[in-house]
Amino acid sequence: MKVGGELFLHQHYTNNCTQCMGIIDARGGPAPRQHRVAAARRGSTPTPEPAAISPLVRATRWASSEPSRSHPDSGYAAFMQDDWHLTTRLTLNLGIRYDLLWNMFQNQESFPPFMLAGRPQNAKNIQPRPGSSTS
Repeated sequence: MKVGGELFLHQHYTNNCTQCMGIIDARGGPAPRQHRVAAARRGSTPTPEPAAISPLVRATRWASSEPSRSHPDSGYAAFMQDDWHLTTRLTLNLGIRYDLLWNMFQNQESFPPFMLAGRPQNAKNIQPRPGSSTS
């Protein structure tokens, strides 16, 4: 019988940028004709020069960046497995593994309306490990 475990400690850093390139709301009217025609020839979306669209600009928002943050991750695992020789040519390997990855999905972070902060930790990660071999 084989028995083992794993422990890992990992530190990763993130730097999130909201609207890194800024946003220009230029929905104050249709794009100037010359830019619509040129875009149609290219098969793309109109991208007029800023001066040409300045009468159409309703609002602008500039980039904001959050400071870098450190996120510690830790993980634990344990396994147990054994080989059974069913015949002289067939070996069956059966085992089980348990994994615990704390904060794998940043449970303290909130992404409304999809995920809210304070989600419970998933600690039910038991998996079977079947295998076989022939010789």
